[in-house]
Amino acid sequence: MKLFFPLLIYFALSSGLACKTSQDASERTLPPDSTSAPKPPVTTVAQNGSHVEAVIEQMQDLGGTQYNLRIFVVTATPLSGRTTMVEEGSRLMIVPQYYADSTGRVNFEELRNQRILSIKKKQAGESFRGKVVMNRFGGWNLIDVEESEK
Repeated sequence: MKLFFPLLIYFALSSGLACKTSQDASERTLPPDSTSAPKPPVTTVAQNGSHVEAVIEQMQDLGGTQYNLRIFVVTATPLSGRTTMVEEGSRLMIVPQYYADSTGRVNFEELRNQRILSIKKKQAGESFRGKVVMNRFGGWNLIDVEESEK
């Protein structure tokens, strides 16, 4: 019993010193200035979009500025050199995505919004060229229309 208490005290003190020593060692291994460490590249999310030439198969007028289109894609090329999920010969349901300013207001005097709205005047069987992007729900939005040659 006389030997038990001194050994217990010895182990308690030695383990306490070992913890302190390992903590000091970890503090010494940190870089002196962590702001100079290289930063990882910034990851951005890019919309999956395509330039398309398409034929309108069906137009559904929802009143005002809203409509739904079913289109047949004749040609598709990716936006900004990315890969595209739109394939030639595919059929898509698309809805207009009007451009909103920094306050969230849609101005129909803006040329891009006028071009998107002009599709509403077309009939089934007519073609157009424009840009479509996939939205976060997996549907397709029409974000711009090329002006047709007159």
